[in-house]
Amino acid sequence: MKMLPSIFYATMSKYAIQVSKLVYMQPSVLLVQWANETGYGASSGWKYHSIGNIKYVGKTPYDNGYFTIPCDVAGGLCKYYKYTSWENGAKGYANFINTNSRYNKVKHLRTYVDTCRALGRSGFAESGYRYGSVSEGWRGEYGQVLIDMIVKNNLTKYDKGYLYNGKAIAPPIKTVPPPTPTPPKTVKPAPTPTQKPNITIPKPIPKPNITIPKPIPKPYVKPTPAPTPAPTPAPAPQKSKVIKSGISIIGLLAMLVILKNGHIEITESGLEDV
Repeated sequence: MKMLPSIFYATMSKYAIQVSKLVYMQPSVLLVQWANETGYGASSGWKYHSIGNIKYVGKTPYDNGYFTIPCDVAGGLCKYYKYTSWENGAKGYANFINTNSRYNKVKHLRTYVDTCRALGRSGFAESGYRYGSVSEGWRGEYGQVLIDMIVKNNLTKYDKGYLYNGKAIAPPIKTVPPPTPTPPKTVKPAPTPTQKPNITIPKPIPKPNITIPKPIPKPYVKPTPAPTPAPTPAPAPQKSKVIKSGISIIGLLAMLVILKNGHIEITESGLEDV
């Protein structure tokens, strides 16, 4: 059953990468050769996992016998290898390339273009992978059909792991003009930061650890009570010379007059001469 080219390449790419490490050919070259030999999966041998439509020449460690189809040119029936899986089909293809000395010139080439040219001259295909037909003849360079298929389908993306003399390379498909350089942007210089003065702040002097003694409390002395003063004795009553209330004012005045002239004693009984 014929597949779309994109589906065919995506399906078979992992096998092409594996075989590439065994035969030292670019995966892109293997993919387009397999597509050309099988008609993108439309050939009779596709169901037998025959990747390169390799003619049967004897038993190998990987095949499962052979199938027959009419020969293209010589007529009659031709035998082709068949396999039980794609893994065995890939290993059978690698075994075929490595056991035939005529394909030595196809290996270890730097670019996919060189490999396609060498594969066209190797005799793998009667057409040499050129354009044309058996009746009309072949035209153009050897391997040109394979080269155009690689470019059209952008298959060099699978060549990233290809080893050329022990070094990995990935040849580009086409030359891409270098991008137009853009003028550099004018970058303003960053302002120079103002350096702060290096001022050393003195550390505070710690206060001396002086312990102030607590005052010793004076012992409590009970105050001595003040002596109670002795009672002052009442003065002895003196006999006073009292002027009887019977003395009149006139009498009193007369007494004062008498005092000027002589001595008068005042008694309880009244005025008496001394």
